[in-house]
Amino acid sequence: SFSEKTLSAINRKTNTERLYKNIKKLCNMGNIHIHIDLIAGLPFEDYNTFRDGFNRAFSLSADMLQLGFLKLLYGADMREKREEYPLSFANEPPYEVISTPWLDAEKIKMLKCTEKALDRFVGSGRFKRTNALIFKTQNRNTKGIKTADAAILDMISTNTIDTLMFFTDKGKMYRLLVDKVPVGTKASK
Repeated sequence: SFSEKTLSAINRKTNTERLYKNIKKLCNMGNIHIHIDLIAGLPFEDYNTFRDGFNRAFSLSADMLQLGFLKLLYGADMREKREEYPLSFANEPPYEVISTPWLDAEKIKMLKCTEKALDRFVGSGRFKRTNALIFKTQNRNTKGIKTADAAILDMISTNTIDTLMFFTDKGKMYRLLVDKVPVGTKASK
C-alpha cells in the first residue's frame, strides 16, 4: 500500500515517498528484477486510495506487479481484533477477505477482474514494450504515467464475454462487456 494510514494500521511505518523514489531508482537501473505486490482489503484503504496506490505502483514499471487479496490466517492481528477491524472473510482456507468497512464486496469483485486483467497484461510478459508505445503515441513521452490519476490498463487480452473496467483521469470508473465495445477504424481516435 502507498497509504500511510493503512501502513500504520498494519504496523508497517514507511516513508512512502522515499520508498517510491528508491523503487523507481532500482527499476530504472534495469539490472535487478523488481516484483511489487499490492494487497486489497487492508484497513482504511477504500476503492479510491487503493486505485491511487495501484496507479503509483504501475507507474514504477516494475518487472512484475501483482494484485492479491488480504488473507486472515489464524493469529493474524486483524482476525483477532474483530471489533477494531470488522472484516468479512471466507470460513475456509485461505480465509480471503470478502468485504471490509472500506471496501464492499462489489468493489472486491471489481478488483478481482482487475487482478485477472493485470495478470494477462503484465504478468504474461507479452506486453513488455506496450506501455512505452502507448504513452509515446499519446504524446506523454516514454517515461510512462505522469500522474497518479492517469488511466493505466490500455491493452488487455479478453474474451467477448469478459467485462472491461476502466478509469478516467477524473476518477470515474466504467464497466462494459467486451462484445459491446464499438469496433474502431483507421479513422477512429
